[in-house]
Amino acid sequence: MKTNFFKKTSLNKKITFPRKVKSKSNFFKKTSLNKKITFPRKVKSKSDVKAVSLMISYVILISLGIIISISAYSWIKHYPDIIRPPVDCKDGTSIILVGYNSSDNILRLYLKNNGLFTIDGIILQVENDTKKEPTKTLNVVHGENPLGQLKPGEIRNVNYTIEEGVAVLKIQPYMLDENDKMIICMQSIIREDDIGGSGGEEPPEEPPEDPIGEPVVECSTLDSPNTNYILMNSIANNSIEGIGCIIITAQNITFDCQSYDNYIKSNNDVAGIYFDQDNITIKNCKIILTTEGTGILINSNKNNITNNLINYGGVGIKLNSFEFNYIEGNQIEDSEMGIYILGSNNKIINNEVSSILGSIDGESIYVLGSNNDFINNNLHHSRYGFRAGNSISNNNFTGNRACDNIDKDFLCNGIDLIGFGNDNNFNSVSGCVSWPTTPDDYSPCP
Repeated sequence: MKTNFFKKTSLNKKITFPRKVKSKSNFFKKTSLNKKITFPRKVKSKSDVKAVSLMISYVILISLGIIISISAYSWIKHYPDIIRPPVDCKDGTSIILVGYNSSDNILRLYLKNNGLFTIDGIILQVENDTKKEPTKTLNVVHGENPLGQLKPGEIRNVNYTIEEGVAVLKIQPYMLDENDKMIICMQSIIREDDIGGSGGEEPPEEPPEDPIGEPVVECSTLDSPNTNYILMNSIANNSIEGIGCIIITAQNITFDCQSYDNYIKSNNDVAGIYFDQDNITIKNCKIILTTEGTGILINSNKNNITNNLINYGGVGIKLNSFEFNYIEGNQIEDSEMGIYILGSNNKIINNEVSSILGSIDGESIYVLGSNNDFINNNLHHSRYGFRAGNSISNNNFTGNRACDNIDKDFLCNGIDLIGFGNDNNFNSVSGCVSWPTTPDDYSPCP
């Protein structure tokens, strides 16, 4: 036993072990450094507090911005029509009410498309009080077809069921976009008041016959003299060989595209229409070419170029050294040069040329001939309006408006006797010696 062992040893004393220190306080009491030890506390400065506050503010602002953006996106997504600008039909869309009659609860309308584009249909609203805006939409007679597509120049009748007298009607033509969404032609709405039993003319119910002429459906050579050719559809051809898509090789030919719905388009550096024969008429055509192509290239005399739309070409209409040509009512835009006149004794009237921004050229009308008449042309938003070349004389400039052009509205190459005329509007004239120089020759653009 342990007790006996301790009794027999020489070291018969009580053995004690040091006690376990239970706390820091007890430990410090037994040390020679019996003082309270304190550690330095980190002190926050005012700048530190401000930085933290700013950081919190930024976080709050960013969070609010995200919340507002999400809310705005949701609103826009569900209400797109509210923020979109109104869309109208193409310029040149028009319909007229030729005649009407009503009997036996049926209202019959005779409508004609007198514009340049096909109309896809109409909405008819009526009212029996001329003091009220027509709001009652009529439906076609049961079992009959609605108006449907009405092509330029076409006349057609359509019958509607009415339950009471009609005093005023409103016809709203519309087109369909690529997604078949209806676009109301706001500029072509017809309102007819004091509707009685009948009015206007009553064309035959049968639609008119197709235009008389030889049909053209692709790039072709027109070689029959004294012939009327009709473009029946659009032509898009990027592999044209030769000088142009439509080439006319006989005299006394009319080429009618019928409307801007039918166009000639090519990426080749060619002419849309080319001819070197006299007495040619080109009308109602839309031509779309590359920056090097020429819309209509004229190498002959006594021709009529009217009501054509040309864009994205090198030169819209180019007339070389020929005479007695009549160029009227054409629209040319987004080309290197608008109208180029090298010949003499020609008439260039009522044309609109815009956005001619060619890096080399940029002239809306470039005059290199003499004894020509330039009357009531509108030239705007191009590099130059008119530009008069060397060695020209006796040109008549009357009633023209060349405004809002980038470089000059009328630029002369430092020559005298280029022409005469008055009632023109120009803002910037440069290089001209004797004309135009006075307020009688031109006045500032309004």
